[in-house]
Amino acid sequence: MSHWRPEFPKPLYAPHEEAARPAALSAFAFRFRGSVGGIPFRVASEFSEVAEWLARDYLPAGNEIRFPLEVKVLDAPPAPVESWFRTPRSVWKWWGEKNEALFFGRVSVHYHPESRFAVVAGQAAAEVYEVLEMLLASHLGERADARGWHRVHGLGISFRGEGNLFLGAAGSGKTTLGADLFYHPDANYFSDDIPWISREGNLHAYPHRFSFKTFPQFPLAKVRPHVRPLYGQRFYVDADVFSGRWSAPQPLKRIFLLGRGEVRGCFLQSRLRVFGWLLRWLVLGLETPQIFELRLRWGRRSVGRGLRDLASRFFTAVRLARTVDGYALTYVSGDRPSKILEDYK
Repeated sequence: MSHWRPEFPKPLYAPHEEAARPAALSAFAFRFRGSVGGIPFRVASEFSEVAEWLARDYLPAGNEIRFPLEVKVLDAPPAPVESWFRTPRSVWKWWGEKNEALFFGRVSVHYHPESRFAVVAGQAAAEVYEVLEMLLASHLGERADARGWHRVHGLGISFRGEGNLFLGAAGSGKTTLGADLFYHPDANYFSDDIPWISREGNLHAYPHRFSFKTFPQFPLAKVRPHVRPLYGQRFYVDADVFSGRWSAPQPLKRIFLLGRGEVRGCFLQSRLRVFGWLLRWLVLGLETPQIFELRLRWGRRSVGRGLRDLASRFFTAVRLARTVDGYALTYVSGDRPSKILEDYK
């Protein structure tokens, strides 16, 4: 079987030069324009499902968007990827300022960050969509880092006019808490998974669908089952359900480490311990998607940007550890975490 090979513009072209763009995306039947935090992207897909899922999981952008990431999604065998380094789920290499990655052994990504163009190829819609979301999260995170906004794996909530960040391992109850607060009149959202924190200590919204392991209590028409190749069955709640509930930027006031325990309560933690949490989830970016496959490049400018972003994350962690209170919020099975939160506010 013959494989296609993606054609990319020369890496020295500036992103705004139309000569650096490959063929227009208008030839594709299924397209979506989106924006997160003012960072735009456009996706043209040969899978109708991919465009439908994007329209439900992200908020649309208008036609007048400048310098977006442009992604072609092909229903085709993956393009060849030369293996230089192996992780549990992919192989990747760097070549100048370009990434090539193979996910699940069946979906390839060729990503050219300087000209903001990428090609994703595979033959199973769910796998292709999983990889597309990895690509979007990496691109959005990289562009946000450049402006001093850093992703963190957690639940961002505006509660009674104050910014709160809930950290915890997968399954600790962050998304459940977010859903529990949906009907609370004093709660708004930054993100259920990867809000942004600025160098100034402000939380910024990352509007995106919510994901649950069990069927959530939301309108049936706004919930869809989705099988993720990495994590199995999930239930997604459309992003537009939260329209009007995405919070404006707010200073971060409290950080909570969320988890189940034998004793319920909310316990004040030392600033050193809070700094340890921030080192794990903010500086190192543990559990934040795609820290390796689509970010690491050997280009001199990329290495410089990476070191600058790491220093910015460290500075932000130090600043927050000095100014933000940290709590261990524990609950037992059957508890409503939001009730504990109310009791300690």
